[in-house]
Amino acid sequence: MAQGHHYKIAILTEPHHFELSNLIQETLYKSPNHKSRITRFEPKPILTQNQLEQLKQKFDLVLAIGPKSLHYYFESKPFDYPLPVVSILSRPSELDKILKDLTPQQIAVNNVVQLYLDQPLYRQLNLIRTLCQQSKCIGSIGIALGPSSKNYRKELEKLAENNQIPINIVEINPQLHPVENMHHLLKESMMLLAIPDETIFNSRTGRGLLLSSYHNKTPIIGYSKTYVNHGALAAVYTSPKQLAEETAHLMLDTLSRPLPFPAKGIYSKDFSVAINPQVAKSMGFILKTENEIKQHMLSLEMKELPHGQ
Repeated sequence: MAQGHHYKIAILTEPHHFELSNLIQETLYKSPNHKSRITRFEPKPILTQNQLEQLKQKFDLVLAIGPKSLHYYFESKPFDYPLPVVSILSRPSELDKILKDLTPQQIAVNNVVQLYLDQPLYRQLNLIRTLCQQSKCIGSIGIALGPSSKNYRKELEKLAENNQIPINIVEINPQLHPVENMHHLLKESMMLLAIPDETIFNSRTGRGLLLSSYHNKTPIIGYSKTYVNHGALAAVYTSPKQLAEETAHLMLDTLSRPLPFPAKGIYSKDFSVAINPQVAKSMGFILKTENEIKQHMLSLEMKELPHGQ
């Protein structure tokens, strides 16, 4: 490992993530007690053993931006050259796919810390609790789960029960008219919580669902600022600046950890709230400012989460 806090970092990223990569680099360069030399690579064919040896000799840490970069690195089978890896912009299922094909010995030394792309479920439900505290909500929260999100069902049910939130979970088969099933769920629900699943919420279904939301006066709680701009009532998300700052901090923290260590997944500590005021007005919601909503959500997290989580 490099001495004196002078680190050499390899960033694996596709071109459409270059802007985020630049933000992360700028944040690292501003760190007063660390100096980093950063080299950026695009995911290409699998690394050879010689290239892996060079990577081990020349770098102290790998940052994999996006699922393609994460898969690219592990498809090269880097277990004889185990560098610490920070993975961002990928979902838990992506790392699960990789770990499924590894031996217990390889899992123990894969040295991966994954900063999840999505928000924790408790935070998404806390957004709904906060909105409903400010405007009267009567009825159940509709939640559609698909192939990549159905594993969240038990956690959602437990969180809803603990917080006395009525929910109606429907598992959608993407092969059997998913949009039609979603329309029924919108009609039956007071609000719809969108859990990321590309088979349900995608460019083909998005416009139709938002129109159905408007016609049924059933607001959608999205998972990105873009979704709110397009017609969802609200969303909790991590901004690029917040993600860059948290990633830089996580990279420096990972560099200070002894090797090897098993895979670890964490959610972003910081977040932002987006509200669509036009949708709120048309659906009869009287809401506070985005910052006031965030502060109330933070107070809920402080009260309800174990210290340090």
